Amino acid sequence: MYKKWLSIMMMLGIVMLAAACGASDDIDELTPLEVDLQVPETAEVGETVELKAVVTFGDKKVDDADDVEFEIWVDGEKEDPSNMDDNEASEMIKPNNDGDGVYTAETTFDKDAVYVVQVHVTAEGLHTMPLQKITVGDGEAEDEEK
Repeated sequence: MYKKWLSIMMMLGIVMLAAACGASDDIDELTPLEVDLQVPETAEVGETVELKAVVTFGDKKVDDADDVEFEIWVDGEKEDPSNMDDNEASEMIKPNNDGDGVYTAETTFDKDAVYVVQVHVTAEGLHTMPLQKITVGDGEAEDEEK
């Protein structure tokens, strides 16, 4: 009777251990990759602007992201079908890895317009692409017809 009871308890222990290991994998799969994109709301033409992305995975700051890139374009121009073959519809900028989950880059804008800044981050097997807009100058391109 003792051997049978011990065998049942060991099997139950193995099943519980396997279930616990599986549960921790599920928790990792539910942990989001988060990016706090920090871009000023406004800037002036020719002004140096800092772009900043703080990357976290759960409580962990991600210093070793697989890929981080800032993409910038004039609002409305990237989606324009006439720009589909135009490599200049957007600009890609590789940031510096400042450590502690912080990635930064600097840029300047050469005309009045509303720009979209999007950061592409791949880390921990996940990809996210938050974006923000920045108004440069009066926010309207000089050659736009009203």
